[in-house]
Amino acid sequence: MTVKLDARYTIDSMGYAGSRNALKMIKDMGVADFVSDQRVTKNPSILANYRKVIVLHNEYVTQVEFDAITRHPNVMYLYPNALYALVSYNPKDAAITLERGHGFGGVNNAFGWGPSKSTKNEYDTSCENWRLLRVANGVILNCYPEYHMLHDEKLQAAIKS
Repeated sequence: MTVKLDARYTIDSMGYAGSRNALKMIKDMGVADFVSDQRVTKNPSILANYRKVIVLHNEYVTQVEFDAITRHPNVMYLYPNALYALVSYNPKDAAITLERGHGFGGVNNAFGWGPSKSTKNEYDTSCENWRLLRVANGVILNCYPEYHMLHDEKLQAAIKS
């Protein structure tokens, strides 16, 4: 499967809920720069410029992006099914191609990355009992925050820290 990307990828142009509300909240808090998947794939060392990396609903990533994110020492994974499927990126035509994951190529979790081995937490949209769980290089939220908890002051404090 190949998908052409819109080079004008912005908060307003995202046609689905995944990450849109979280990105708006983080930008409104004034605590983050936005670095696109394409920029990380092209220049993975860019993440070294940041004390903390907040990963949104980055379910489909390149190998370069996966390696850059998982090697950063301080990452907050704001969605429980981040880093789940492997894609390749062709900058010439701005297209991504699913290589492995979500059953494609006979594999679900393309990277075998422990925190995304179970996707059950991505279906918890109520986030009533949310927690930040420790992972090797940071924390991951145990629910899908897009709809109910983005105004949660405790979550906002965790993002700011």
